[in-house]
Amino acid sequence: MSASYYACSSNTPNLTLYFLDSSSRLRQLHTANPDDSDWTTGPLDSITNVPDATHLASYSCQHPSYPDYSDIWYQDSNGYYQIIDAFGRKKTKVDSTLSSSRDVTVLKPPQNSSLAFVPHYIYDYNQSTKDPWLSVFFVNDDVLWEYHYKNNQMTFSKHFDKPNDPSLPPSTNIAGFSWGYNQDLPNVGGMQVLYTMPDDDTGGISMCKLNKISDEGTWQYTNSKFMNNPFKGVARYSSVAATEAGRVYAVVDDAGKVELREWEYVQDEDTYRSLGTVNTNVSQG
Repeated sequence: MSASYYACSSNTPNLTLYFLDSSSRLRQLHTANPDDSDWTTGPLDSITNVPDATHLASYSCQHPSYPDYSDIWYQDSNGYYQIIDAFGRKKTKVDSTLSSSRDVTVLKPPQNSSLAFVPHYIYDYNQSTKDPWLSVFFVNDDVLWEYHYKNNQMTFSKHFDKPNDPSLPPSTNIAGFSWGYNQDLPNVGGMQVLYTMPDDDTGGISMCKLNKISDEGTWQYTNSKFMNNPFKGVARYSSVAATEAGRVYAVVDDAGKVELREWEYVQDEDTYRSLGTVNTNVSQG
């Protein structure tokens, strides 16, 4: 499941939800009001079949010049990511043909690899427009990879394989968000990438953080076992989700009491604050 939200200028807000149904069809529902039960199907609803264990990731551009520049990514049966725009008008295979240079090698990730997008707001709002730019994260051979996806090309790649970098199993789940954009700051101030620990008996969530303001762009890591880690208790089988508002969601299993919890990133303090339990029922994994 994946969701993206568009709300910019005077245009009608649009929340789009993607998921797979019992027949492995890619579904698309959207609404202008999340509190309204009257969700409508989108133009690409049920037109594509997707492997049932694939991870989905989606993005909606937030600039008024690109009101329909939205993508949904999924992994096909051959292991390649495929990209469809929100109107179902194109289908792009993510392979070496999207590389912008010989320095950018586009890998085919393991089947059912977790996938996460972190958008970068790099335009001057309502002054000049630049193409949407995403950081794309996935795991390959226990290594976290990052690509920059811009204008239908992979323009940068980085793999976190140094001795102090995290080693992530293929079954890990990833989420992330960026922060710090305003009219005086022409780029994001930082990124947070969160990943679950499915091979650790105690579970939890670890993080890698990039703060371009305070430490000039150095990645820093917080292990799930760190004493002050705010995500202790997150179940090893949990997924993780994050929003651009800095809200993080994961499942906590406390002696058989299973709950969906919410945290909030506090930028000024560079920490997370627990907001409590989301009012819903969660089955045990």
